[in-house]
Amino acid sequence: MYELQRRRNIRPSMSERWTGKLTNSFLWKLHWSLFTKTFKNDPRKVGRGCTQSQYGVPYPLPPSGCYTYSDETWCICSTPGCNGGPIDISSGVEFDEHLNVLENVVELDGINRCYQCLSFSDGVYYPQCPRNSRVKNAFLAPCNGTCFTRTYDKDERVISRGCTTSQWGLPNPLPPDGCYTWYTEIWCLCSTSRCNGAALGIPQNREIDDHLKKTPGGQRSVKDNIDMFVLPFLAITCILKMFFHV
Repeated sequence: MYELQRRRNIRPSMSERWTGKLTNSFLWKLHWSLFTKTFKNDPRKVGRGCTQSQYGVPYPLPPSGCYTYSDETWCICSTPGCNGGPIDISSGVEFDEHLNVLENVVELDGINRCYQCLSFSDGVYYPQCPRNSRVKNAFLAPCNGTCFTRTYDKDERVISRGCTTSQWGLPNPLPPDGCYTWYTEIWCLCSTSRCNGAALGIPQNREIDDHLKKTPGGQRSVKDNIDMFVLPFLAITCILKMFFHV
């Protein structure tokens, strides 16, 4: 996919990294985009390389230019050696802003993927899996089901994203893509690759299993099975007590 060529065994000065043409570095010959980036934990540092080597960058990438991403500046370009110059100023546009209007992502291997992450666990908050904004550097897992984003009734701070095949007790079949309530939780479903990376949506005034109550042959959820068998049994028991004084 790419070749690495060593040009000179001399480390560039700090001023060359920021303001001058880079002349003593590795030259990557490849078919991916190149980048120059800052580091939020050390403003003196600048990194250069191929986007293929960077975990969690947006996919697909936006057009060539300079963007903001997690308090860092990312400049990308697509011609050989184009990232050797000084880093430019960010345009102020988020690196993944184009994904907010992206309808479908076609994976190269044909396997759909879902973002898989948890916002809060064991007292630790994970900002890469936010409730009200797009995910950052979240893990992508293959999925042969539907992607989801959901809340938890026990802790409103917790948001999770993943594939529905990992969730027990969901209705079968699932309803159309959209956001629903289930008990006191919110469940948002979508069926295209990487579609659950956006902010949690606003639920419709519908339960996630409402469609099963109107569709013959549908497999009811655990909640409906309880309602169907337990509640009539309790009603019959009460009637027997009234008539026979049991």
